[in-house]
Amino acid sequence: MARIECRLSNKPKIPSVWVKIDGITDAQVKEARTYLDALCAKEGQISDAVAKAYIHATEIAPTANPSDLWQHVIYRHLLAEG
Repeated sequence: MARIECRLSNKPKIPSVWVKIDGITDAQVKEARTYLDALCAKEGQISDAVAKAYIHATEIAPTANPSDLWQHVIYRHLLAEG
């Protein structure tokens, strides 16, 4: 089970919330996000990089809820990096 911090970077006075996600480990979250970063740096289209990274996340954590993978692993990482 991974534990992921959810925070609003534009509202620093609002405390973070921690979300637990079944079916994926903290190490797998890190792997998926590292893979996404590498693809974003390499791909011509960010949308292609995001799609490939999401597919990769579903492959390395097949029992995790796909919606959780998108929302908390991929999307929130993009927001934090953006």
